[in-house]
Amino acid sequence: MRPSSSIIVLIGIWASVSASANTTLSREVLASDVASSGEVSMTALSTSEANRQALQSPQSIAEIEQPQHRLPHGGLTSTPSQQVVNALPRMAGANIAIQSANPGGAGVLQFSGFGGIHEGDNVVANLSELEPPDQGMAVNNNIVAEITNNVLRFFDATSGAPLTQAIALSVIFGVNPNIYGLSDPQVFFDNSSKRWYLTEVAYNATFNGFALAVSKTSDPLGAYYVYLFDASSSSVAGCGGVDCFPDYPKGGYNADAEFITADLFSNVSGNFVESAIFAIPKAKIEAGKSFNYVRFDDPNDFVVSPSVPAPGEPFSTTDNGSEFFMSAAAIFGSGNVVSVLAVTHTKNIVSNISSLQMFSTTVPTGYYGGGNTVPSTEPNVVGPYCASVGTTSAPSLDGGYSAFGATVQKAGGNLYAALAFGAKDGNGLNRDVIGWFEVQPDLTPTGLTATLVRQGKLVPPDGYSLSYPALGLTLAGSGMMGVTVTNVSANVTGGYPSAAVVQFTGTNFSGPLIVSGSGFTSDDGFSGCPGVGPGQV
Repeated sequence: MRPSSSIIVLIGIWASVSASANTTLSREVLASDVASSGEVSMTALSTSEANRQALQSPQSIAEIEQPQHRLPHGGLTSTPSQQVVNALPRMAGANIAIQSANPGGAGVLQFSGFGGIHEGDNVVANLSELEPPDQGMAVNNNIVAEITNNVLRFFDATSGAPLTQAIALSVIFGVNPNIYGLSDPQVFFDNSSKRWYLTEVAYNATFNGFALAVSKTSDPLGAYYVYLFDASSSSVAGCGGVDCFPDYPKGGYNADAEFITADLFSNVSGNFVESAIFAIPKAKIEAGKSFNYVRFDDPNDFVVSPSVPAPGEPFSTTDNGSEFFMSAAAIFGSGNVVSVLAVTHTKNIVSNISSLQMFSTTVPTGYYGGGNTVPSTEPNVVGPYCASVGTTSAPSLDGGYSAFGATVQKAGGNLYAALAFGAKDGNGLNRDVIGWFEVQPDLTPTGLTATLVRQGKLVPPDGYSLSYPALGLTLAGSGMMGVTVTNVSANVTGGYPSAAVVQFTGTNFSGPLIVSGSGFTSDDGFSGCPGVGPGQV
C-alpha cells in the first residue's frame, strides 16, 4: 500500500556558521620501515587448499563479538546509561514515509539485487558467529567486492554471479586465526590510482595493529601486496608503555596517502586514550615497497572518519596536498558541534615525511542528540541465543556509535556525513533517528577553518528506528543514503531489521525511505539481550 504522503521536509538549515580557531595536533614519525609480507592472488586463494581448510565446516559454533566496541567512558553501545535515556529528545512528527521496494508506479525507484555474503560464511570460516556483522563494499568496472567480518567475496555487479569462492581474510593476510584476531574490515577502490584496498585490525596478546592489502593492478581478482604493521602507540601517554588497542578503524585516502584512523584504548588500564590518525604513503604500498608512516595524536575526538572523494571529485592540492576528516563531538555529550580535521603537505610523505601537519577545528551546529544511540526496539521475537540467556521479551538492536561511522563523502569541495542519535518518538518509545551535515572546509595560511553549510534530520514515523547511515554521492553532492530500519511491529514494512535507501538531492531528500531488503526476523545476537552475553560481558 502506498503511503499517503511521500514528501520529506528538511529540518533545520544553519548557514555560514564558522569554526573556532584551529589547533595543531602532535605527530610522531614511525620509522619502522614496514615491508610487504608478500603477494597473494585472489583467484588462486579462492580455490587454494589453505582457503578450503579455513572454510571447512565447524564442529561447534560459538557466538562472540570480536572485539567489543566501547564508548570513551568504557561502557558498551548496547547498554546506554539511564541518564542518557532520560535525556533523549522527543522526535515526534515524521518527515519521511516508509515504502516497500518495487510497488510500481511512475517516479518510484526500482530495485533488483542478489545475495551477497551472509553470516553463515563467517560461521564456516571462523568456527563462530561474529557480532556485529561489520560490512564493507566497493564497486568498479562491474565487479563488486564485499567483506562481512572476516570473509571476502567478489561478484558480478549486474547478474550477482559469484566470481570467486568466499575467501577467509586470515588466508589473505597470511595469519594464523588461532593466534591473530581480525576485526572491522573495509574495502575501497581508488579511482585515481585504480587500486583496491583492504584494511582490517589485527591483534593478539603482543601485537596491536593493522592488516593491509593493495592490488597490484586495477584487477580485483589478481595479485595483492600484503602488509602487517603495528599501531606504534607505546609512546603515547596513557597507553602504559605498550601499544594501545586500535579500536573501530576507519579508512580513506587522497592523492598521496592512505589514512587509517582508530580509537586507542589502553591494554593496561582499559581506558580510552585518544583517537589516532595514521598516514601511509600510497606510492610505496602500491609498489609493494617498504615504507615509513606517521601517527597523529588527537585526544579531543572519538571516531575520526577520513573522507573519500565522490566519483570525479578532485583531490585537494591546497598546502601541497591535503586530506579532510570529520568527528562528532556529541559522543562526549555535546550535541551542538562537530570537528573538522585536515592533514597537509601529503605530497611530501615520501620525500619529507616530517613536514606533514594536522589541524583540527570545531564547527557550531544545531542540536543533534545527547551523545549516544539507544537500542532500537524490534518485534517481539525471541530466538535461540536470547532464549539461552533467559530472555522472554523482545531483544533490541544495538544502534552503534553516535558517530560518523560510515565514510565521510567529499563532493564539490564540501564534506557530507551522517550519524544516528538517540531520541523518543511521539509515543515515548526509545529509537534512533539520523542527523546529516554538509560542511565546507577551508585551509588558509594560518590553519584550518570550516563552515556549516546545511544540517538536517531524517525522522521516520512513530514506532520506527533508523541506524547505521551511509552516504553514496555524486560530484554534485546528490545520491543516496542507506540505513537500517526497524519497527516495534512485525506487521509493517521494515518491521524486522531491514535495509532501506532514500534519494538525496544534496540539499534535501526526495521521495520516501524505500525498504530495498526486508528482514525476516529480529536480530538475535549480542545486541541487547539481558544478562551476560556477547556485547555485554
